[in-house]
Amino acid sequence: SVQVWIRESGRPMGGGHGPPGPTANTVHEHVFARQGEIRQQVGGNGSDTRSVDRRAHPEARVAALRAACVDHAYRAMHSSTLLGIPGIVLLTWLLAPAVPLARRVVLVIVASVAEIANFVVSGAALRARSRGAAVHAWPGLLTSIGSGVSWALPALIAFPSDEHVALRAAYLVFVCAVSATNVVSTAAQRSWFVALHTVMLTPICVVFLAAPDRTTRMLGFAIPVYLACMVALHRDVARVVVSEIELRARHEHAASELAEANRKIGRAHV
Repeated sequence: SVQVWIRESGRPMGGGHGPPGPTANTVHEHVFARQGEIRQQVGGNGSDTRSVDRRAHPEARVAALRAACVDHAYRAMHSSTLLGIPGIVLLTWLLAPAVPLARRVVLVIVASVAEIANFVVSGAALRARSRGAAVHAWPGLLTSIGSGVSWALPALIAFPSDEHVALRAAYLVFVCAVSATNVVSTAAQRSWFVALHTVMLTPICVVFLAAPDRTTRMLGFAIPVYLACMVALHRDVARVVVSEIELRARHEHAASELAEANRKIGRAHV
């Protein structure tokens, strides 16, 4: 330490009697040199160590990134999934003039079951992750398929008649709202996005294109165009989300390495 170096020199640091002691600049130079030696002993300047570690464990990094993406997807699902229940209730209320009550009740029950399943599965996954257990993506994939089926069901069993074309357009508005929400909530899980939109938009597009009136067919032609836009949007959102997850992980890793290096420097000084 600096005190030992000054004591071994046998000279006071400025003032007093005897030959002049070391100056403050000399002491600072010695401290900086000593800290540099300690940093070399504990593993370099940190950035080189991190780069070597990233190259040495590529599979572990990929696995950690995938786990973080699954966690993000379940958190997003858990926070937004129950919004579909009031949405389907409002849709069935709008469809009342054109759809029998029994079919509207079926729509509400199926959509509610799908939304509750999403909520339960995502909550169980988050609790398991908080305990340190492994979490898989396939339960979320299955519940996403269930949500897509529940929102495609109106086109199959409760499609408004030709006298209520405006209700068909209103139904598409709800479908677009579900799709836009899913783009954000599944930004870190592409398979969930693909599954929901495949099972939801495919039957809707077929039913609209098969309609006899021109207005409904035009809406059907607009569905693939909308899907292409959502795919491009999901790709951009996913890139941002995954980059943010990876950057946060790097910052946490760097902070832990810095704390460990500081502890080693402290022990070496002692």
